[in-house]
Amino acid sequence: MAVDPQPESSQPVSKRRDWRSLTLIAILVILLCIILPPLVNLSHFDRRIAASISSSLGRPVHVDHAGIRILPTPALTLENFVVSESPAFGNEPVIRAAAVTVTLRVSSLWKRRLEISSISLDEPSINLTRTATGDWNFKGILLQAASIPTAPTDPTAPKAPAAPDRPRFPYVEATHARVNFILGNEKLPLSLTDSDLGLWQANDGQWHVRVRTTPIRTDMDLTDTGLLRVEGTIGHPVTAEPKSWYVLPLNLEFRWQDAPLGEVTRLFTGRDQNWRGTVQSRTTLTGTLASAHLHSDVKITDVRAADVVPADALTLSLTCAADQQTSFQHINNVLCTLPVPADSGRPGSITLTGSIADTHTFSGLDINIVSNLASSTSAPAKSATKATQDIQGIDASALLRLARHATSRIPAALSLTGNVVANFSLNTPATNMQFWHGTLHGENLKLVLPPAAPLSETLPDNQSPNSPPPTLLSQAAANPAASGPDILWIPSLTLTTGTQPHAAQKSRTAPVAPLTFTLQPVPLALGGAAPASFTAQFTPTGYTLHLTGTAVPEKLRAFTAGFPWLQDDFSATAENTKGNTAIRISLSAQHSWQQP
Repeated sequence: MAVDPQPESSQPVSKRRDWRSLTLIAILVILLCIILPPLVNLSHFDRRIAASISSSLGRPVHVDHAGIRILPTPALTLENFVVSESPAFGNEPVIRAAAVTVTLRVSSLWKRRLEISSISLDEPSINLTRTATGDWNFKGILLQAASIPTAPTDPTAPKAPAAPDRPRFPYVEATHARVNFILGNEKLPLSLTDSDLGLWQANDGQWHVRVRTTPIRTDMDLTDTGLLRVEGTIGHPVTAEPKSWYVLPLNLEFRWQDAPLGEVTRLFTGRDQNWRGTVQSRTTLTGTLASAHLHSDVKITDVRAADVVPADALTLSLTCAADQQTSFQHINNVLCTLPVPADSGRPGSITLTGSIADTHTFSGLDINIVSNLASSTSAPAKSATKATQDIQGIDASALLRLARHATSRIPAALSLTGNVVANFSLNTPATNMQFWHGTLHGENLKLVLPPAAPLSETLPDNQSPNSPPPTLLSQAAANPAASGPDILWIPSLTLTTGTQPHAAQKSRTAPVAPLTFTLQPVPLALGGAAPASFTAQFTPTGYTLHLTGTAVPEKLRAFTAGFPWLQDDFSATAENTKGNTAIRISLSAQHSWQQP
């Protein structure tokens, strides 16, 4: 009997129809996932969602609209997300973001529970506020978040056996954020822009934070301020009590990379200080908010003034350490060391020690600056008291090398040797009161001047064409054996400053005397019967120079040849007077620091 083959031939057709049906269903599901979420209205749940977030942050939260997204992962979308500020810190919101995406953890849906995987804020504006008493506005937010038991963010990290049902802390991120700083009621011009922030729970009792940002000023257009990176850990408070805030364990690292020195000066002072170079810094903070240790290394390469092209590259490396107390309200045990390379002789260093009693008003500032010889450029290991006792001064050639990178008018043939001892102090006993005092003392200074061209073709009667140029070294010089035609010996030089408060200035509202550094009279042997007297005054805006006494014109001109910025004012008298006869002089020069 014949067998009908029809049923066998129809089996492949049925399989093809099944696959087509499954494909069609999948396409319909995908289309529904794309089309339906915008049509789903969650406006009835806006307040409930905002209230839930508010309870987690401890701040009032407002959401204009809440939506749902299915692909690529289930998520809630929040529009116009605003976290309000506590009245104690002002009226501006803590956080404002046009769009926030709350991604749900898919695995939690199978367990019939809702667990958040990540919270993403797009272009948020964040305000960090510090009051006059040292309180920060995000203190309450961190304390509230820490009071909610959570497991580490990483899904592969094991949960604590005692609490296996704790939800995992979500990964919180902000892209292209702007961070503003408010001190009291004043919003500072310093801000962080184009910031990428990440916060997650690394393990039980510890958050991990990562920031990548660019510092700016809101009151000027800065072209490039380098890249600032912050990374480290913040421990959970023991309880939600306010006192737990001060025992938060901190371990943070701040790196500032490739910041142009000119833009850095504009960032902190509000104007270009005409310095160029590249700044690299690394700062670590370890401890708690109640008491922490700061250590910072700052390196500035190719340091120079904007209009100077030096013959060699100058690199400055500053090392600082300090202790902070009470949430950065007080800074103590400040110790900074700046090695100063010398053209000749032994290198030295400048050491700064001190403290700040109140960082909010900068009152109670007590700073001491000293110079001392250094056998190495390593970080100082001795105490501030020991550093003050070991004052030995620095080689004067180090100051000359710094000056060559500050101005292009110093002749290459000019050299300076000797010992310079500096000791300056700054005190601010109250707000708007600053008192400087101290001295810079130079000993056995030997100044080798470049040779000056003769003033005229006419020679004095007692000088032949083969005789050496006039000497600047008098018969009463400190070291006659080292005399030469272009050597000036200065046995002693003293620069002083003193803005000590007088009776009227002891009031907090009394005006403060302007900061002035005064160069005490320096005797100069310029060929007269008695040495000429050179004095100077230096202020933050400029300087004034005075030269009085008697001098031979040729020697006066040779002196000003070593200091070209003096020639503009001093050389006219020498140019108009010829011969080798001493004349009486009373010359003055006044310049601002902005002038060459």
